[in-house]
Amino acid sequence: MRIAPEYPMRAKRQGIQGTALAAFTVLADGQLVQAGLQRSTGSELLDFHARRHIRRCIELHSGHVSDPPLRPGSYAFPIEWRLD
Repeated sequence: MRIAPEYPMRAKRQGIQGTALAAFTVLADGQLVQAGLQRSTGSELLDFHARRHIRRCIELHSGHVSDPPLRPGSYAFPIEWRLD
């Protein structure tokens, strides 16, 4: 399940762009742990929203069975904000 983050209005108005690298670990029982940013966007505002997006994804995943299920291990994915 891939959920796109909302572009923070303040960052959009200020023309702030960036890409964060989110990372998390899946335990053998399917629990998501150690979620956070592996690489910053360079903007405190976007980093704040990236962390919030990670928490939202974890909350939505809790109790949800992935298809296919996530295997135990460490994962990383980009969270990108670009003005077109």
